[in-house]
Formats: sequence, C-alpha cells, structure tokens
Amino acid sequence: MTLILYLVLFTVAMLYRRFKLGGLFLKRRADLNGKEILEKIYYKDKHRRRLHAELGLELNQVVYFSISSERWYHRFLKHLSLATELQTGHARLDDELFFVSDAPEHFWQLMQDKTFSAAIHDLFLRVGVKSLRAYGTRMWVRTPTRDKENYDRLYKENIISNLEKIAAFVEQKNIDYQHTSDDRLIAPRHGAMMMMAAHAAFFTLAVFGAIPAMLQTTELLAHTPWIAKSGALAIVGLCAWLGIMMFLVGRSSWAALVIVDFVVFGIIGIVATAFFVLREVNISFDVQDPQTYTRRIVQQDCTLTCKSGGRRSHSTTHKLSYAQCLAPERAMTINTYMQRDYKCGRRSWFTYYISVDPWMAPLHKPYRFKTNEELFDSTTLGTALDIPVHSGFVGIPWVDTDSIKPSK
Repeated sequence: MTLILYLVLFTVAMLYRRFKLGGLFLKRRADLNGKEILEKIYYKDKHRRRLHAELGLELNQVVYFSISSERWYHRFLKHLSLATELQTGHARLDDELFFVSDAPEHFWQLMQDKTFSAAIHDLFLRVGVKSLRAYGTRMWVRTPTRDKENYDRLYKENIISNLEKIAAFVEQKNIDYQHTSDDRLIAPRHGAMMMMAAHAAFFTLAVFGAIPAMLQTTELLAHTPWIAKSGALAIVGLCAWLGIMMFLVGRSSWAALVIVDFVVFGIIGIVATAFFVLREVNISFDVQDPQTYTRRIVQQDCTLTCKSGGRRSHSTTHKLSYAQCLAPERAMTINTYMQRDYKCGRRSWFTYYISVDPWMAPLHKPYRFKTNEELFDSTTLGTALDIPVHSGFVGIPWVDTDSIKPSK
C-alpha cells in the first residue's frame, strides 16, 4: 500500500511540475484595456505586501525557447562542455543572458531583427524580468520580487507590450518547431521538461516519503545493511539517471537547465527515494513466516505530550517514570503537570514504550519499541513477550510492533 502511495505522490508531483513548466497554471485575465493576458501571482509574505508574478500571452504559433539571466553555473557548465549556449551576435545580451532553443539557427534569425532584440533588451535590462519562456502556444516572463503597489497596470502594460512585439514577429516568421529535433527519438525540449518534472517528483518523495514510515508500526532492526544497500541502490540510480539525461538532452542548450535542476532537486530526491523504496520493498514483498523470539520486559516508560490546541500550536513532551505511567496514576499525573504546563489542561496524551532483552547480533542493548495502551497495561516488568521477526525481502530483518504479544 505504501509503494502505491509513493507512486501516486510521484505521479501527482511530476504532473504538477510539468504543468508549471509548461505555463499551464497561468490564468486567463482580461484586465489590460480589454486584452486577454495570462497571469499568476505568487505572494512572498503572509501580509501579501511583496510578490513576484508570471505574465504572458497566448500564441497562434507553436514556439519553444527560454531566456534567463546568465548565472555562474551556466558559465561553469559551458566551461566543462556539458552544455552549449546560443550566440545571438549581440555582445551585451550574450554576456548577460543565457539563450536556449531547439532551433538555434531560427532563433538567431529572430535576434537579428531590431524590434525583436530591442524587446528582449527592454524586458531584461530595463524592466529587469528574471526569465522569458515560450513553450507550445504560451509565452510568459517571470518578474522580480517587488512591492505590491509597484505591481500596477503601467508595469504590466510595459511587459505585455514587449511580449506582443516578440509574439508578432515570431508568428510572422512561422518557424516550424515540430521538425527541429535533429532526428532524436524525443526532442530535447520535451526530454528536458520530462527530466525536470521527474526531479521535482523525486524531491517530493524525499520530503514526504518518511511520513508513511512514521505512521506505520513496522521497524527495521538492522540499520547498517539498510544504509549500505540503499546507498548502493542510490548510486546505481544516479548513474542510470545521468545516462538517461545525456541521452535525452545531450549537450544541447537545454542541458544546462536540466543539470542545474538535477543538482538542486534530483540528487537529494533520488538518494532519499532509494532509502524509502528499499525499506518498503523489504517489508511489502517479504512473504516468509517470521521467526518468533521470546524475551522478557526489562523496562517500561512513557511520555506525556501537551498541546494548547490549534494546528500550529507548540507542543511539549514530558518524560515520565514508570509509576506515573500506570493507569491509576494517569489522571493525577496530568493534574500535576497542569501546574507546570498550562497546555496539559487543554490537550494531552500518553505515548507508551516497552524495552526487552536483545535477541540478535544487531541489537547490543535492550530493544525499545512504541506500543499501545492495552499491551502496556496488561504487562509488567519481567513479563515474557513473543516477538515475531521477519527476515526481510532483501535480507534486512524487521518487526511489526503491533504483532508483539504476551507469551502464552
């Protein structure tokens, strides 16, 4: 079930990034003298005083190119010959901007037009936009972060007027981008978008992948082999992914976008995903019967967590002695801690733990696990427990703490 959840999360995150990269989240608005424009606003603070936006137009011609301010990593990748850049013949624009297109010769022709190059110059060097993207039938810019009062009609009209000049000239040239992929299996522009969307999906799993494991009652008993095998899987995955990346985008101008995105999102995402997926494969595909060990309880303890209420409210956890955890003493324990922590009078709960003697090599000290109130109350120090230990699909032993019961 967890693997299916990972697959769903991966697919949703990939589709979301793919739609965002394609400008599909830009909303149609008709607020500039009756002209229909595309707009998406991102507020940078909770008071909505600062923002950046994406502004664009619908095109009648399919176009693919990307222009952004040149960064140090663009120069570094060009120095390593891992990416190429289009040269437009405009010295200042070539020095300060990074141009990407599947049809460099056609884009070079566009830049030779004074109206087209002047609009690019105005957008980046005077208005200060961060990037200009054209993907399919949408073209849009990303504005710098600015105060809300400075994001006014005049500012938007200045950007849209330049975009209209660019759009008009591109449509006039009528460049056929459907046949500019150098006979590749997939055009670099599409490969780049797929790879960048997958990087975001892997990174999403890295951020949220631990949540299902935290909610489960299963635990791995040997962490060293898990780390070693997951690390090996991550290395294989990274090498395979780099091979796919170079096959799809090669040394095209799109490679710089993909490689930077891989470093920022992909590496962390793929490595973390390898750990989470191997853990779930080890547990979910293990069909062998567990081996049961009988061990006696050597310690019982619990914690009391107090919270004031709301979702964002701060919680405090107090470690308690065994006597304070006993059922007859719990109400008194809460009353006692209410005097020290007002939150305990609003919302509080106990978390119970049991420690047993170790039974296998990886366990060099008592094994402590979280349990439910029923098992905690029905046992005492010295009570024998039956612990079913699974061998694991990839050889990493694990246990389901809910299956631990008193020995008969």
